[in-house]
Amino acid sequence: MMLGRRTEMWIALTLLLLALVSLFVWIPLDSETPAIYEFRRNVNIGDAMLPMVAAAGLAICAAIHLIAQLRRQPDSFEDPPLTPCRVCLPCRCWRSSLLRFC
Repeated sequence: MMLGRRTEMWIALTLLLLALVSLFVWIPLDSETPAIYEFRRNVNIGDAMLPMVAAAGLAICAAIHLIAQLRRQPDSFEDPPLTPCRVCLPCRCWRSSLLRFC
């Protein structure tokens, strides 16, 4: 099933927003050391480097996806209406995968 242009844009915007919030707010506040720090005249890689690289990569991918959707030609395909089946199935899958780890 192909999603409509509007849905794809909302997904890309949501992922971009989450990546930017985690990159600039959550990761710096959660880590003990910054991405790069100096200790006794030695420059070291901090605890926040890998999560920041991952969040930056996610933000870049979301931005590319958003740009691709903005450049996509509007087509006659519209998003199908939300039905209880379309809403409940992802919730049930998420719940069963979460219960597997408890």
